[in-house]
Amino acid sequence: MTSEGWRTDDAIPKQHTMKNRILLLLLFCSCSFITLIAQSNSEDCVRNLKIGEFKYTGEFGPNSILRDKKKQIERLSNGVSLVVSKVKWLNDFEYELKVKKLMNCPKTTSVKKGDIMRVKITECSSTSYKCTIQYSNTTVADIEYQIIMSGSGE
Repeated sequence: MTSEGWRTDDAIPKQHTMKNRILLLLLFCSCSFITLIAQSNSEDCVRNLKIGEFKYTGEFGPNSILRDKKKQIERLSNGVSLVVSKVKWLNDFEYELKVKKLMNCPKTTSVKKGDIMRVKITECSSTSYKCTIQYSNTTVADIEYQIIMSGSGE
């Protein structure tokens, strides 16, 4: 008996506590499974960004990117200027770009040959991805890229 006069084993029938425990276990397993699927889909999505064609609008207008496992060619100002970079993947969500060549770029371009930019992918869907770009230890931009074509980098 408790201080209120109830016996604890009479307060909740044993069959109800067992049902509650089973329901709670099923709920936990379902949530864990959904989280695992979402994480797996995100990782698959990001893995597909290692190779492909992407578009975005930047300070010089519409731009496009062609990327393979080790090289990225960025066409600025509708193809007038090119930036060729070496790609080094740090993990599935981060990579570095080392600028190897600049062609026909405006004098106002802040990026120079040899510069390294660190890119961190923050969101990914079947049609686009968002990333944060750091350059000279400063976050330069948060950009959303439209996925034109992508393929597995594995």
